[in-house]
Amino acid sequence: MAAVFAGFLLIGLALPVLPLHLHQQLGFGPFAVGLVTGSQFVASMLSRIGAGNYADGRGGKRAVIVGLIAAALAGFIYLGSLALLDRPVASASALFAGRAVLGASESFIITGGVAWAFPLRADRTPERS
Repeated sequence: MAAVFAGFLLIGLALPVLPLHLHQQLGFGPFAVGLVTGSQFVASMLSRIGAGNYADGRGGKRAVIVGLIAAALAGFIYLGSLALLDRPVASASALFAGRAVLGASESFIITGGVAWAFPLRADRTPERS
């Protein structure tokens, strides 16, 4: 539970300042702000099945760890975007990529957390009603 909380705290920290940074510092309009912000949610949807397969095959704990490492990587990509402030399109592209990595990490954290809490036993199959 603490690992999932820490992961979602990391995910939520950048959200309040991202639109302001994109609009005020980089000069982009609402469409670009929505595109960059929304890339996280699209990546989360697209990666959820893969995260579930990973958690089922290798374990929930490993999936959560992969998700937390990916979230840290997304933070480094965010930092890299700051080095590109003189090139707004490159900086926004880096933020787009960072948000996509963060979306995938979200899938691994939440899916791994659920799989970690409810492990499947190989010697039992679910009963059908």
